[in-house]
Amino acid sequence: MGARVLNKFGASTQLVPGGEIYLALERGRIDGAEFSVPQVDEVMGFNEITKYYYFPGWHQSASWFSLIINKNVWNKYSERQQQQFQTACQSTLAWSMTASPPEQMRAIARMEKKEGFEVRRFNDETLKALEGAWDEVVVEEMANNPRFKEAYESLMEHAKLIDGWYDLQELK
Repeated sequence: MGARVLNKFGASTQLVPGGEIYLALERGRIDGAEFSVPQVDEVMGFNEITKYYYFPGWHQSASWFSLIINKNVWNKYSERQQQQFQTACQSTLAWSMTASPPEQMRAIARMEKKEGFEVRRFNDETLKALEGAWDEVVVEEMANNPRFKEAYESLMEHAKLIDGWYDLQELK
C-alpha cells in the first residue's frame, strides 16, 4: 500500500527483488529505494551509490516481527509447542527492542563516513502529506476489501490500547 501512497504524489513505483536493488540504483533504473533497517542497507551497499538516507520510515516506522499460523494448524500443536513458539516470539521482540536499535545507529555512523552521503529527516509538512495520502489509501482499500477492513480496524483498536498506556506514561 505504500506504493499506492507514493503514486498519489506522481511517483512510479516498482517492486524490485532485494538482490537487484543495488544494480537498479546504480544503473539509474530507479531513483530511490526502501528496503530494510540501516544495518541491512549497509551490508547491501546502498550508501555506496546513494546520496541521501531519509528518516523516519513513514510507512514502516517500526519493525513488526510476526508469526502467523493458521488457527487450525495452531490447534494441532501441543500446549508445550505453542508455549515454545510464544517464547521464541517474545525473545525476538526483546532482541528487536534492546540489541537492534544501537546497531542501527552504529550502521548509520559507518555509512555517514562516506563523503557525500547524508542522513536526513523528512520535514513535518512532507510527513503530514504522506499521512493524509495513507489515510486515503486505507479508506479506499477498506471499501474494496472487507478482510482488510476487518484486520485494519482490529489493529487500530489494539493500537488505541497501547496509545492509552503511552499517554499515561508520557512526561509533559
